[in-house]
Amino acid sequence: MTKVKAKRKHKLSKIVSRPRRRGKIWVMAVDPFGDRDLAQVWNLVTPLAEKSGAEVQAAYVLAPSSMNWTGDFSGPWMKRYFPIAEKKMAEILPSTVKINVIQCHNSGLRYAVKALIAFAKRVDAECLVISTHGRKGIARVALGSFAETVILTSKIPVLILNPEVGVPSEVHKILVPTDLSKKSEKFVANVADYAKNLNAEIVLYHKQPDPLDPIIQQGVYSLGGGWVSVQNFIDDEWKEKNRKIMKLEALVSRRKVPVSHVVDSSPGGLIESIEKAAKENGVDMVSVLTQSGSWSAALLGSVARGLVRSSPVPVLVQR
Repeated sequence: MTKVKAKRKHKLSKIVSRPRRRGKIWVMAVDPFGDRDLAQVWNLVTPLAEKSGAEVQAAYVLAPSSMNWTGDFSGPWMKRYFPIAEKKMAEILPSTVKINVIQCHNSGLRYAVKALIAFAKRVDAECLVISTHGRKGIARVALGSFAETVILTSKIPVLILNPEVGVPSEVHKILVPTDLSKKSEKFVANVADYAKNLNAEIVLYHKQPDPLDPIIQQGVYSLGGGWVSVQNFIDDEWKEKNRKIMKLEALVSRRKVPVSHVVDSSPGGLIESIEKAAKENGVDMVSVLTQSGSWSAALLGSVARGLVRSSPVPVLVQR
């Protein structure tokens, strides 16, 4: 009996793993009881991680919510399903991938998400990867809820993949929606560094809100106690937006990353407009920033959740 098997026989470890390599780590959440065809996902995630100098590890949270279990999930039940989960993961994953089975005894989706994020922090992961695997109906809603909870909770960047709409084999172009705020500069810089590792280019995208204010529609706008024409107001807005987006372009260019921009004033919701821009610009990934604590942050969180469910390309979410 090997040392590893002996350890499992005498004491059920919280994490089952193969020999570990040193270096950066990406953690990919896997459902061994639902995920069967991971070829598309691994064909993209593995080279992406390698270009960042990282190893991909697989993680499964063995929890009541994972098994649709509502009763007691401690002691004998955990001991029974733990080796089954390990075996199932080994069946669907390459033999070189490190397997992690994470125990979570508490009921509720948020506890499973908390366990996954805690594990990712423990191994100092640089990225969390979640695949939606094209499920439909209730299963898709449940998985969408899991992904949404992760992206709104994790401080680690989260890459969301949806094989239902196809997964690219490589990433050559990244769409980066931005509100052009001061906070967005650091985010754009981080994405630029990431794009440089991939030899990818960046398309900055800004959605110009429609002038829906009824006063604007009447032809005048109150500004600083005075009145200006709609045209003057719009012209000033465009000048300021162009100044800011050119500043972001310069920031990306200084990192030797090819960059272009789109300022979109067409009608339509933000999520739909981002998806349309992704298709029109032929991008392979969308990277968005989500935060918490303000109205604009809540909007960004809503956008991230919407993109998770319907984006035509993988979505990289950062906080």
